Amino acid sequence: EIKKIGENNSAYTHNCISVSRLKGWKRVDRSLEIYRLFSKQYPKSNYIIVGEGEDRKALEEEIANKGLESAVHFTGAINSDEVNYLLGKSNIFLSHYELSNVGNPLWEAMINNCLIVTLANGDTGKIIIDNYNGIVSSENEYLNNASKLITMVKEPEKTEQLMNNAKKTLKENIKTWDERMEWEYREVLKLLEKSNRIN
Repeated sequence: EIKKIGENNSAYTHNCISVSRLKGWKRVDRSLEIYRLFSKQYPKSNYIIVGEGEDRKALEEEIANKGLESAVHFTGAINSDEVNYLLGKSNIFLSHYELSNVGNPLWEAMINNCLIVTLANGDTGKIIIDNYNGIVSSENEYLNNASKLITMVKEPEKTEQLMNNAKKTLKENIKTWDERMEWEYREVLKLLEKSNRIN
């Protein structure tokens, strides 16, 4: 099934993907809306939603309401090799979490040469810089990412430059799997502390 989804990507010009648990703060609904606006300009595109969680039913209903069933595909929970396979078959990575978007899915998307489309929240804005190594908007203006993405893909050379810069950023920031795990662990602790302060 995963191989079939990946092979199916060749039928599309632009292949979007997100990777996360399908739960509230991951805000896959935001990425879905970015994709919907993008697909109006680029109908030969699709969107793969990797992950499982309590928000899946609501997302499926939203997709049906927006008439996107033929272009949006759920994989459910899959292993890391399958995630990497699908990232390798995709070219646009959508991530619009609350609090922060830095974590393994972001690094893996960069490794797999996806154009990063995300938000400048948490430490994300220190790593992904708008129009340098990705497309970034503030959290309360996240819909701007749709128009930025629509414009960016009209310039393949500029898009390629952003992805090359993302790979440079990756090399500068993360060297080993262990370092990535340690970095993400520290980020989760920071988020928990922030969440506890808010609550």
